[in-house]
Amino acid sequence: CTKSWVRAITSKSTITPALSPSLVTLGSIGTPIRKATPLSSTPLMLASLSRKQPPLPCTSKIQDVNDKPPKFNQQSYTAYVSERSSVDTEVLRVTATDTDVNARILYSIVDPITAKTKAGIPLHTTSTYDYKTAFRISEDEGVIYVNSTLDYNYAAVISLTVRAVDVNAEYNVDMQQDRAEVTLYIQSFKDINPVFKNKGWNTVRPKIEVKVKEESPIGSAVMKLEAEDPVADVPIVDFEMVMADVDGYFKLNERTGDIILNKRLDYETINKTHISFVVRATTSNRKRQSLAYVNVTIENVNDNAPVFEKEVYRVTVMESDRYPHQVMTVKATDADAVLTQKDVLLGYNSVWYSIAGSHSNLFTIDNRTGVISIAKGQSLDREKQSVLKLVITAEDSPGKATDAKRGYAEVIIDVLDVNDNAPVFGQKSYTAVIH
Repeated sequence: CTKSWVRAITSKSTITPALSPSLVTLGSIGTPIRKATPLSSTPLMLASLSRKQPPLPCTSKIQDVNDKPPKFNQQSYTAYVSERSSVDTEVLRVTATDTDVNARILYSIVDPITAKTKAGIPLHTTSTYDYKTAFRISEDEGVIYVNSTLDYNYAAVISLTVRAVDVNAEYNVDMQQDRAEVTLYIQSFKDINPVFKNKGWNTVRPKIEVKVKEESPIGSAVMKLEAEDPVADVPIVDFEMVMADVDGYFKLNERTGDIILNKRLDYETINKTHISFVVRATTSNRKRQSLAYVNVTIENVNDNAPVFEKEVYRVTVMESDRYPHQVMTVKATDADAVLTQKDVLLGYNSVWYSIAGSHSNLFTIDNRTGVISIAKGQSLDREKQSVLKLVITAEDSPGKATDAKRGYAEVIIDVLDVNDNAPVFGQKSYTAVIH
């Protein structure tokens, strides 16, 4: 192109002085230049204003600027998902497009997120069921997945708001986003197999938890299995122990569903905190059945009192001994087992000592170690009392007097004489007559 001004063949073209004084930049013939036009270059035909030169072909380079927001292909989406769907199940994909060449779209779930019960009643965020985290979305692909266990009985409809944001936006950054609504209908699962009614059991997690205290009476029912036929809507009366516990602590009444303690349950002897077994419920026509995994937690009770190494301790001290002389150490142990952190907190195995008796004021005892010492400011006098007696108490479950058990021991202390008295004449003067 020459230095003279040129005009485009068509009057619709746009003429703009180029950076070089010999060039101009034009819109495509018949089309104004627009950002984000999907052309990287546009052919042009230029003509001399003086008409002294023939028309000149040129190519215009168009540089895109990221200034267009993304748009969802739909403003609302609908999907149906079974409440039995496992976590990470793919539900649907949402898609947004952006005409900018360098656009990068990220997806997210934002408020508002709402839910309704099967009766159409809106759920509040204070509900025990956290519907807001029931689903998640992959930020790069826009795929919505199941994120937690779904429950039709809590939330039958969950409405999500999904957002698409162009993170490469250059102009109007806050405006370069779009939103769409996703309505997810949770489908109820109707099981035709027997359904256990015991707390905690469900078809996804068929487990029943029960707690039993040690030393419960043998032959007592620790729990009762309850199940019903969802088809006939009648109670199940046919139970079976399909996998018994290895030590035979429990047995099953197959008609009533009672779980019976079959043998002594001693926390200290079995040395474990859980016993498991598997039971089965079968319909009357024997065609449908369900399993339940029963986990029994054995609870420790304070059934052992502390026991001293001796019932009677005997020791000697010198009457000249003073504070803080240690007389002796007594020791008691408690047979209650410590298998869990809860056992530690209960303190059934801990032992604390105390001292009593008519001469207890002369001595002290360390309530944790059992060390008996002469008390501060006290002295012993064999001439007044040659034998001292104490009663030592060992108590478990510190701080819980109602649960505590106690053991007792006697301590006999012989006080030995010390030559601490000068001889004394029977009278101050004596008189004798010698013939």
